Parts: sequence; C-alpha cells; structure tokens
Amino acid sequence: MTNIAPIRPIDTKHRELSWFSERVDKGRKEPYVEITTVTPQIAKRLLEANDGNRPLSENLIAEIAADIEHGYWVLNGETIIVSKDGQLNDGQPRLEAVMRTDRSIQTAIMWGVPREARLTVDMGRQRTAGNFLAMTGVTHSNHAAALSRILINYSAGRFSTGGSKNGGGYIAVTKAEIRSFYNQNRKAISAALGETANHKFAKLVGITPMAAAHFILHKANYVEAVVFFARLLDGANLKQGDPILFLRERLFASKKDRLRPFEKLELILRHWNSWRRGKKLSKAVQREGAYPKVEK
Repeated sequence: MTNIAPIRPIDTKHRELSWFSERVDKGRKEPYVEITTVTPQIAKRLLEANDGNRPLSENLIAEIAADIEHGYWVLNGETIIVSKDGQLNDGQPRLEAVMRTDRSIQTAIMWGVPREARLTVDMGRQRTAGNFLAMTGVTHSNHAAALSRILINYSAGRFSTGGSKNGGGYIAVTKAEIRSFYNQNRKAISAALGETANHKFAKLVGITPMAAAHFILHKANYVEAVVFFARLLDGANLKQGDPILFLRERLFASKKDRLRPFEKLELILRHWNSWRRGKKLSKAVQREGAYPKVEK
C-alpha cells in the first residue's frame, strides 16, 4: 500500500506577525471584516498563504503599483479575502504591488469565508476609466478616457498607448491617472472632443487621434491650429501639394492599413510640421515610429 503524505496545514504562526493566527482563529468562528494598514511585511505573510490562485497579471500589478507610488490609492471598500483555513482567496495583485513598491496601504480584509468561495469572486464586469468618468457626469466619457490615456503617454514621451514592456517591467496608465489628467485638463479636452466627437471626418478616421492632435496643436499655436483643423476637417480650398490634403488622404487610407491611434497622431503631427514650415509635398509624410517635436 502506497503511503500518502498528509497535507501540511497552512503555517499560521509567524514570529513577526502573530496577529495572523489570531485573526484566522477568530474567522473560523464567524466571518468578519476589519480595516488594516497592510505593510510590506503583512503582504508577504498573506502571500505565503497563497495556494491555487489564478496566475498573476503583470499589467494589473503595474497599475496598482503606479497608483500606490503616485498617491492615488484610496480605501475603496474592496477587500482582501482570507479563508477560514488561513488561505488567501483574493487580493494577490494588491499584495504583490505593496511588496514591489515597499509601501503600505490601508485596505479592508475579510477573514473566515469558505475556501471554495474564491471561485465566485470577480464575477462582475470590471469598470473602465470611461465608466468612472461617466459616473461623474462627463460627456463622451469613453472618448475622454481614451484621449486622456494617449495624452498621458505623449506627455511622458511614450509612443505606445497601452501597458508596454520596458526593461522587464511594465508601463501602465491607470484609471486613477486618467481621472486625474482629465480633471486637470477638463476644458481643453472638452474643446477637443467638442470639435471632433460628432464630426463625420473625425469619426471616420478616428476621434482619439484627431482630438489628441487638437489638444496638442492648440496648445502649441492656437491661431494656426484653428486654421489647420478647419481645413483638415472640411477639406475646403486645399491645393495640390498642401500637407493637409496629403494628410486627409493618408488618414482615409489608414483604416485599411489598420493604423493605431498613436500612429495616426504621429502622422497628423508630422504633416502639421510640414504645413507650418510652408512645405509643398509630392507625397504624404512617412511615419518614423515616434512623435516629432511640434513646430509652433
């Protein structure tokens, strides 16, 4: 007969964190929630009780870590969950972010739920940045969120607009950063979307890159940007060789090419530079995979 080694119980004793075993014992009698300042040491202890959870999402951890680093983390009622047998049911990304930033956060911890209850967490659809802006009454909320995201990356000198690998880690724009950026630039973002969100040409070629270019160029040279965008949107009175004419044709073709918003934004900025320099073109300006310095 094969000897089967007994399953080793979770070690609920920890020299530096004796509170853990006390809370597990209390949770066995009745589930309860408490507000806790989770230090890196506490996060480490809770992660030691992690067994059989889902694989880590590096993007999600990077987003949470960025919010902690930038001071956006707030107590929001979401709980870290520990089962009645002392195992971590939910909260792995938050705890990993605490470990990686080496900073403490205040959060709720629920103790004493059944271990099998972990299969029922995160069943609802996750709210997007656009959802959060809509909850505060922002019109065109999804466009406002997408516009804020691309502008945050542009301001940081990042060409891509998602989480992107950088030296083994990830650069992520968080929902809190998007809300903060929008609130700081509400007037300019509203003006950009007001001119593009309902315009036929902008909707055809992409509202996000058009609105992003509006935001950037009106800050660079308001008077000239008004003229540039009027001609870009309506195509009126454009002569052969005009950079705006080539830009319109290139943006029409970009749908077939499946260019991403940040690639379209690069095209707009490069053609703006040619237009401001008074150049006559024989063909559209080519992309180089980076944002150019904008001519004033």
